[in-house]
Amino acid sequence: MTIGASGTYAINGTDLLLQPTSGRWIPTSPLGITGDGHPIYSSIHEFEINWTLTSQLDLDQIQDFRDMIWLTGTASVDLPSYRGSAYVFQTYSGCSIFEPERGVYYSDHTTDFRIVIGNIRI
Repeated sequence: MTIGASGTYAINGTDLLLQPTSGRWIPTSPLGITGDGHPIYSSIHEFEINWTLTSQLDLDQIQDFRDMIWLTGTASVDLPSYRGSAYVFQTYSGCSIFEPERGVYYSDHTTDFRIVIGNIRI
């Protein structure tokens, strides 16, 4: 994990054509409880990225990233820092990209487009 150079959402060093409408770290559930009652959490996290309205060109870029990673393995993704006192982007390597989810089509655009970045080691 390093400080991202782009300062924006990016995959393998390439900024996304359309920056997301929103993003969030997906809460994790405890894996168990220690003998003295403390929760045990995984060091692997997931991040959800959402777009309200996207063009086909924007969708193609993200789908191309996902297809390339599916064939070659993992990606480096610039995301807002999981732990930070400021809104700073960091590059997380070894990430996977889940299959994108699409909403309905509206006037040559897609609504409610969503991807999840997984296997993020914190």
